[in-house]
Amino acid sequence: MKICIFGLGGVGAYLASRFTQHNISTSCIVRGAHKDAIEKNGLKYILHDKTEIITHPYQLESDASKLDKADVAFVCIKGTSIKESAQTLRPVVKEGTIIIPVLNGVAASRILQEEFPLARVLNCCTYITSMITNPGEVTQVGPFAEFNIGQGPKQIDEKDINNIWDRYYKVDKDHKRPHIGSGIGLSLCKKILEQHNWICGCAAIVETILVLQFSVDKTEVN
Repeated sequence: MKICIFGLGGVGAYLASRFTQHNISTSCIVRGAHKDAIEKNGLKYILHDKTEIITHPYQLESDASKLDKADVAFVCIKGTSIKESAQTLRPVVKEGTIIIPVLNGVAASRILQEEFPLARVLNCCTYITSMITNPGEVTQVGPFAEFNIGQGPKQIDEKDINNIWDRYYKVDKDHKRPHIGSGIGLSLCKKILEQHNWICGCAAIVETILVLQFSVDKTEVN
């Protein structure tokens, strides 16, 4: 299996370090002084207990066209630049490549699937705190390093959109309860918004993502 990691910040460096440590062919897209330091001294990853892991990724390039095609590509960059950065990733993606965005924002999977229709894009939620502390060096703070990867929840039917703010709608599949809705959380949010004369609703369903909206009167916010 060939793995590509796009971005060697806190999250990407953890993945690259672990994969390389276990002799998995790992290529990385990285630039600047960080890349230069890793080429010279290897990637230093410092665990929360001060243990230092130094590894040497199989390939290290700023130009993805020089890398092998990937079976799995982890996208570990800033979520705000995902659409533009997809062009950088394009040379390593082939038909059937599994792409896993590990970044902030809920729309990354949808954007990447649009950019790479022949690839398979999954969702990921991670719990880790790590950061670049020097060029070529990343330090982890705290013991947690967990990655939950999957296809995400089943898409909500369009006919159910108007009911998502009502309690128990999602869990009551037959919709026979006197109080129906998706759960206590959204129901409480709706009540809080309504008490401030704010408006809430559902903007759209995109892939597996339910996009909610609410309008706020700025004059009421301290």
